[in-house]
This record gives sequence, structure tokens and C-alpha cells, in this order.
Amino acid sequence: MKLRSLLFLILVAFSTTAFAQSKFAYTNVEYVLAQMPESQNVQQQLQTYEQTLSRNLQNQYQTFEQSLAQYQQSASMMTDSARTARETQLQQMQADLQNAQVNAEQQLAQRQSELLAPLYERIQNAINQVAEEEGYTHVFRAQALLFAPETEEISLKVLAKLGITVEEAPATDLGVGEGDN
Repeated sequence: MKLRSLLFLILVAFSTTAFAQSKFAYTNVEYVLAQMPESQNVQQQLQTYEQTLSRNLQNQYQTFEQSLAQYQQSASMMTDSARTARETQLQQMQADLQNAQVNAEQQLAQRQSELLAPLYERIQNAINQVAEEEGYTHVFRAQALLFAPETEEISLKVLAKLGITVEEAPATDLGVGEGDN
């Protein structure tokens, strides 16, 4: 029993010492990304790609609408088997249109990931450099924090590492509001 108590005290002392040696900071990655000149280029590329996908979907939709209108005009003159075949074709066109919309959304998300990955990598490298130079053991995303002192906000330092100068610090809005408990 004494051995267990001794081990517990050693563990508590060690963890307290380790925690006391920790140095924390946070950064607003989205703010840093928005300040990067390359970010505007990425947004323009994404907008162009989205417009292309949208035009393709619109063309498919118009083709479907035309086929549906033709069917509705001639359905009364069709045989039952021809009408059934045409309805099956229209249902398949509608399903293809829905699949195309889902695929377009996935393609846009994939393209966004591809274009942003190098920017996020540069941001992460800058965060790592700032953390090492400033002696931070942990750097958190500002969005994940409920409260943190503004003195531990390193977004401007990260931007400086990226060679970007800004006039003002990002709005942190991390403090606990009046009356919140």
C-alpha cells in the first residue's frame, strides 16, 4: 500500500512538473489563410471550376427538361410499351442528373482540397517554426478554444514567417462573455 501511494505521489509530481514546463499558444488558421495572397487566386480558381460544373449540370438539366416536354406532348399517341420505355428512359435521365449533381459537389470539394493543401502546408510549417523559436510546446486552433489570453495568439507571428505583413491582429473573441458560467 505504501508503495502504491509513493508511486502515485511520484506520478502526480512528474505530471505537475511536465505541465508546468508546457507553453501554450493559439492561432487563427483561417485568418492566416485569408491574408495569404495565394488564397485569392485559389478562390478564383474554385469559382471558375464551380461555374464550369454548374454549366454542365445546367446543360444536362435542359436536356432532361426537353426530353420530358417531348414525352408529355407525344405520350397520348404512344403505345403502352413505347410509353413505358420512354418513362424508364426519363427516370434514368433524372437519376443520372442527380448523380451528376452529387459528383459535381464531390469534385468541387476535391479540387478545393487539392488547391488549399499547399497553403495549409506552408501555414503549418510557419506555425512549427514560430513554436520552435518561441518555445511553445502546444499550438491550438483559435476556433477550438473557449478562453485564452490574447498574449498567446501567434497569428501575426505566423504571417510574418510567411512574409506577410498586416496592420491588425485577428479578432479572437475567445473570452467568456459577461454572465456566462
